[in-house]
Amino acid sequence: MAANCTHSNQIKDVTPSARGCEDCLKTGDTWMHPRLCESCGHVGCCDQSKNKHATKHFHQTRIA
Repeated sequence: MAANCTHSNQIKDVTPSARGCEDCLKTGDTWMHPRLCESCGHVGCCDQSKNKHATKHFHQTRIA
Protein backbone atom coordinates (compact mmCIF):
# COMPACT_ATOMS: atom_id res chain seq x y z
CA MET A 1 0.00 0.00 0.00
CA ALA A 2 1.33 3.45 -0.90
CA ALA A 3 2.06 5.94 1.85
CA ASN A 4 0.09 9.17 2.00
CA CYS A 5 1.83 12.35 0.88
CA THR A 6 2.71 14.52 3.87
CA HIS A 7 2.39 17.67 1.74
CA SER A 8 -1.18 17.13 0.51
CA ASN A 9 -2.46 19.65 3.06
CA GLN A 10 -0.56 22.38 1.14
CA ILE A 11 -2.42 21.80 -2.14
CA LYS A 12 -4.81 24.64 -2.87
CA ASP A 13 -7.29 25.48 -5.60
CA VAL A 14 -5.00 27.88 -7.49
CA THR A 15 -5.25 29.89 -10.69
CA PRO A 16 -2.23 29.41 -12.97
CA SER A 17 -0.08 32.54 -13.19
CA ALA A 18 0.40 32.18 -16.97
CA ARG A 19 -0.46 30.00 -19.96
CA GLY A 20 3.11 28.68 -20.07
CA CYS A 21 6.33 29.14 -18.16
CA GLU A 22 5.91 32.58 -16.60
CA ASP A 23 9.65 33.37 -16.63
CA CYS A 24 10.29 32.08 -20.17
CA LEU A 25 7.37 34.15 -21.46
CA LYS A 26 8.94 37.28 -19.92
CA THR A 27 12.27 36.67 -21.66
CA GLY A 28 10.90 35.30 -24.94
CA ASP A 29 12.45 31.88 -24.31
CA THR A 30 10.95 28.44 -24.92
CA TRP A 31 10.06 25.59 -22.57
CA MET A 32 9.11 21.92 -22.85
CA HIS A 33 6.58 21.06 -20.15
CA PRO A 34 5.00 23.65 -17.84
CA ARG A 35 4.68 22.73 -14.16
CA LEU A 36 2.06 24.25 -11.86
CA CYS A 37 2.86 25.01 -8.22
CA GLU A 38 -0.25 23.84 -6.41
CA SER A 39 0.53 26.05 -3.44
CA CYS A 40 0.66 29.44 -5.20
CA GLY A 41 -0.19 28.97 -8.91
CA HIS A 42 3.27 29.78 -10.33
CA VAL A 43 3.87 28.15 -13.71
CA GLY A 44 7.48 27.21 -14.44
CA CYS A 45 9.25 25.03 -16.97
CA CYS A 46 10.31 21.45 -16.21
CA ASP A 47 13.83 20.13 -15.62
CA GLN A 48 14.04 19.00 -19.26
CA SER A 49 13.85 22.68 -20.25
CA LYS A 50 17.14 24.58 -20.22
CA ASN A 51 16.01 27.14 -17.60
CA LYS A 52 14.36 24.76 -15.08
CA HIS A 53 12.19 27.54 -13.67
CA ALA A 54 9.85 25.22 -11.72
CA THR A 55 12.77 23.84 -9.70
CA LYS A 56 14.18 27.35 -9.20
CA HIS A 57 10.76 28.44 -7.89
CA PHE A 58 10.76 25.53 -5.43
CA HIS A 59 14.22 26.43 -4.10
CA GLN A 60 13.38 30.15 -3.86
CA THR A 61 10.10 29.62 -2.02
CA ARG A 62 10.67 26.25 -0.34
CA ILE A 63 7.01 25.46 -1.02
CA ALA A 64 6.22 21.72 -0.81
